[in-house]
Amino acid sequence: MENLELCSITTVNWRLFCSKVTEKWLHSQDPIDGNSIEVELDEILLVHQKYRRGSNSEPSLIDGIDQTSKRCFVVSLVNNKATLVPLIQAYIKPGSGIYSDSWAAYNELSSLG
Repeated sequence: MENLELCSITTVNWRLFCSKVTEKWLHSQDPIDGNSIEVELDEILLVHQKYRRGSNSEPSLIDGIDQTSKRCFVVSLVNNKATLVPLIQAYIKPGSGIYSDSWAAYNELSSLG
């Protein structure tokens, strides 16, 4: 803050504004349409502790992007295996191809079609 010569009230207000905009965007995301598109999925780890002590190494967010239309989504992943499939079904419509890394939780997706 000192380097930018901003007062703390300005930075707090800016952070709150950015948080509200992000929250509004997160809650207004539409599913990515099917129609034989290809969606890339990835997981995002928000917290990392040194040597994995007291840390859950599971992803905190999951994101997807349709490489053709560039439509994307980002959602919180609370209980990974239990919530992964319902989240994918909510944000990616049937008929879409899903490409991901080899995270074990994705193994169930091939049985869904």
